[in-house]
Amino acid sequence: MKAVILGATGLIGHELLNLLLNAPQFTQVFAVGRRQPMLPPTTPGVEKLTYIPATIETFNRTDFFKTALPSQIDCVFCCLGTTLKAAGDKANFIAVDKTAVINFAQGCLQSNYPNLHFLLVSALGANASSPLFYSRIKGEVENALLQLKPPRLSLFRPCLLLGQRAETRTFEYACQHLFRPLASLFIGPLMTLRPIEAKRVAINMLKATTDHMPSAAKVVTNKQMHQLSVTVSDKKTRRSGF
Repeated sequence: MKAVILGATGLIGHELLNLLLNAPQFTQVFAVGRRQPMLPPTTPGVEKLTYIPATIETFNRTDFFKTALPSQIDCVFCCLGTTLKAAGDKANFIAVDKTAVINFAQGCLQSNYPNLHFLLVSALGANASSPLFYSRIKGEVENALLQLKPPRLSLFRPCLLLGQRAETRTFEYACQHLFRPLASLFIGPLMTLRPIEAKRVAINMLKATTDHMPSAAKVVTNKQMHQLSVTVSDKKTRRSGF
């Protein structure tokens, strides 16, 4: 299969990129974005990676999908995301977290990828009717993708992400510092709110590409990601003998 990843230099995107390069079912991986992923030449599977330079404005151009992207795409992993502080204002935030995502999905569907599986990192609480700006925008993106009706759609809704970002997000860092030691206490119903490692989200996204989906669209909750990724990690641990 051939995969496209948006946001490959971000927290989840970086973890996902390494998983995709190691996954035997993916023969080619295309990282699309304004920054090239910096990987050591000894990275397993790095020969499968192709970088395609692009900006969010690029996704408005139909010629981009006809000339820059491969003629076959099986999976699009969308890990785009910013903050209001980094974006500068709400308009720029919407341009990255909403407009760019929808435009890319539209471009792919217009290019007639018959088996396309679009996988989006959304957020806990995504709801187009939410009074909270962030949650509302995430909900609007989900609704727009549902209306586009790609052949397969997976929406992942993580809670607070744990991991080391390349850029500094002061508020997020403070939350990580506060909640990381308490994460193990979020059990049972509280697992819905349990902070989650970026790699766990990435593992869930990769696993979704091999799952049989009874319907074209699926929402994967924070609790479900914790449950699946723990299972995957346990199996890996047993195989390695540790």
